[in-house]
Amino acid sequence: MINNRAKIILFLLSYLPLFIIYAINNIIVGNYIVFWIFVLVIIVVCLLSLLLFKAVKRKGRKRKINILRYQTVNHRLIEYIFVYIFPFLGSFGEIELISFLILFVVIGSIYIKSDLIAINPILSLFGYSIYDIEYFFYENKEKFLQGFLLAKDIEEEGEIVEIEEKIFIKFKKGRGINVAKQ
Repeated sequence: MINNRAKIILFLLSYLPLFIIYAINNIIVGNYIVFWIFVLVIIVVCLLSLLLFKAVKRKGRKRKINILRYQTVNHRLIEYIFVYIFPFLGSFGEIELISFLILFVVIGSIYIKSDLIAINPILSLFGYSIYDIEYFFYENKEKFLQGFLLAKDIEEEGEIVEIEEKIFIKFKKGRGINVAKQ
């Protein structure tokens, strides 16, 4: 299970393109201080995310699951679009930046408290799809559960790591998944 700090890193990773847009906008208008702040945020988020994924793969709880039913829910990524619109609304002064930061903190709180870590457009850019799955653990075949799986190819075998209760990520190498033919 990942902690809230890891969820914050995943939240910031999900909005990495927004930070890039803000950095570009600020270099164009000549606000070099804000530009370098966003560049620093981008670098830190990328490094922390890389370390997080290596730690999850190495230390995460490996699980063996049998997937009974799955459905892609990549359409939920569109929910991120409304926040990406803000940089294009015009000039961005101090008041607008403070307003945006307040909105960003509220969205981040909702993201972390409602366990939306599976919905991440950056992971989608790296080829991961989001699946809503009905599954059971091999050790408890009587109890069917509902959850999310992040995977590049759901029907290919791979190592399943539980990153949060009912949220899994599948890495290429290893065994741990059995998908019932639909």
